[in-house]
Amino acid sequence: IQMIHSWLGKLPHIGDTLPNSWAKVRSDLEEQRRSKSFISIEQFLKICADHGEIDEAALRLSQYLHDLGFLLHFQDDPVLKHMVILDNNWATEGVYAVLDDPLVKQQQKGKFSRNDAIRIWDSKEAEKGLAIFKGKHDELLQLMIKFEICYPLAGPPGVYIAPQMLPAAEPETSTTWPYGEGIQVIFRYAFM
Repeated sequence: IQMIHSWLGKLPHIGDTLPNSWAKVRSDLEEQRRSKSFISIEQFLKICADHGEIDEAALRLSQYLHDLGFLLHFQDDPVLKHMVILDNNWATEGVYAVLDDPLVKQQQKGKFSRNDAIRIWDSKEAEKGLAIFKGKHDELLQLMIKFEICYPLAGPPGVYIAPQMLPAAEPETSTTWPYGEGIQVIFRYAFM
């Protein structure tokens, strides 16, 4: 237990001295979270400016809160940088709504189109009676790509595959490998 305690003390951000303004921004964001799943970057920057944190300081705070898991803000992503996700459950629900869809899961074996995803999110909204994903379809798809849950397929745009939903069995082929038995292929994934 002492070793675990020692390692925990060495984690990034543990013991950091933070400006009081950062605690005030966090408190305001917690208040926003009660009624909103996400806000625009402009709204985030305004909250920061209200407490004296502007420009680079506000972006450092955003990164700090992202690193802690308090919110999600991907500053380096051209689609996601415009929004700050306050409720991680919103993002999880949106992503898994697609993966749990019977059509995508069973019939299409993890392959889905942008239109499939929109249909799923719209039906989820109808089920709840709330417009929880309205206007954020591109962002949710980009989150799925960012988290390496799905990948765009080559060919027509707007078609994706979720590899974890592919069948475990190899597909049967009638084509023989023309290079004999001596070839080995190694796949390396960035996230592993």
